[in-house]
Amino acid sequence: FGNYWTGVRYIQARSPWAAERIFQTELDAAANYLDNWLYWNGTFHISDLQPFQPYRWPGLDRLEVGRYTRGGRDCWSLAAQRGTDILVVEYVGDAPWESCLPLFLEALDHPLKGDDLGL
Repeated sequence: FGNYWTGVRYIQARSPWAAERIFQTELDAAANYLDNWLYWNGTFHISDLQPFQPYRWPGLDRLEVGRYTRGGRDCWSLAAQRGTDILVVEYVGDAPWESCLPLFLEALDHPLKGDDLGL
């Protein structure tokens, strides 16, 4: 096993205007979360924090990625906006964000419906 995990938040805004504000709110919350863990001395303490930085990615309106180390593992968090879709991901594992982002975007292109989940 180990300490691998992925946390995902997906939000679909009602308008591009709302999406921009939600994106910024989610990005600020993620950055504050990492800042708080930077000073925590417990099990989940992080180090080597590289604050969120903007990146360009085809098909995305905005993308920001932050990197850090937790428990000796390289980790990353990202916030992405595409139209009215906002995606926030926290990842602890071995894959770089550049390899994972296309998979998350593909999932956005093919959303699950209740029938797909057996609901």
